[in-house]
Amino acid sequence: MKKIILIALTIAVTLLIAFSGITFLSSFKSVYSTKEIKQETSVYICISKNAVAYHVNQNCRGLNKCTHEIKNVTISEAKKKGYRACKICSRS
Repeated sequence: MKKIILIALTIAVTLLIAFSGITFLSSFKSVYSTKEIKQETSVYICISKNAVAYHVNQNCRGLNKCTHEIKNVTISEAKKKGYRACKICSRS
């Protein structure tokens, strides 16, 4: 009888630990996915040699000063091209 109780407790503890790990890993994965999605957010850049920022708002007053082509790209693409977040429309 004691052996059966000991086996049942061992199984219960093992399952508890296993499911706790799954919960932790899925939480970690969802945080990672959110960051990854954030990098794929669409932003606007001014295609000019003097432009330095990407804009999250198409009506940003900084972007409205652009006299060149305005292009829609992802944040990761904008960063690769050397753009930084606009100090006006990217405040979060």
